[in-house]
Amino acid sequence: MPRSHRSGNNYAPLPPRPPRILAPGVTTNQQYHLTGSMDIPSGLSNKKIAECHLEFIDFENNNHCVLRLTFLHELEDDTPYAPFGTRGVVLDFEGVTQQDSSTSGELMLCTFGYDGPHRRSLHFSQIPMGRNKTVRDCVGIIRDSGLVPCNFDHLNGNLVGCRDFISQLVYRLNENTFLRLPDNANTVYNRFNYEYNNTPQPYNRQLSPVSYAIFQQAYRHTAINGINYATGPRRFLP
Repeated sequence: MPRSHRSGNNYAPLPPRPPRILAPGVTTNQQYHLTGSMDIPSGLSNKKIAECHLEFIDFENNNHCVLRLTFLHELEDDTPYAPFGTRGVVLDFEGVTQQDSSTSGELMLCTFGYDGPHRRSLHFSQIPMGRNKTVRDCVGIIRDSGLVPCNFDHLNGNLVGCRDFISQLVYRLNENTFLRLPDNANTVYNRFNYEYNNTPQPYNRQLSPVSYAIFQQAYRHTAINGINYATGPRRFLP
């Protein structure tokens, strides 16, 4: 019905807002492959990063570590590359195809829209960022470093190597000023020396040597100060 203003004039009601129409192909979780040469949409590549977090997640009663980049500004509309409310991207090194003595790995760039730690998070800690960095900067460092392709190794029926891979990723991002680790960088790298669980702190972790991932032989693997590596030789991709 018409609305009456205090001046005495009548106004027709405003029409209802049209329903939000999702951009073509948008879902709640977009994934982009970084192992190959897949293009990252420019809208996503140009997003500025405000925060970086290292997170250990409970995956089938094992630890799985990821690196999470939070945008300076979350998306305020649907886009072809990520939906409304997207807060950032997760760098997730995933196992794909099981082989005789290893499992092929795929580095994924996955959008996320939740706030705070993942619902299965076991450990969540911030890593200082460089200034005015974008998703494009991160992707460029990954591809220029030779980190991928890379495989998981097998140990006692489990996949191992994600802590080695993500710690190498942190090292390369810091080396290229995407991250700004403190002078005592061991305070960051020491977090990789543990497996985490759901018991109350400070009893929610136990020491566990970092098992090697299987990189290309040409990759310049760095034995990072502060990380306790498992004994034994490193293996390389054929």
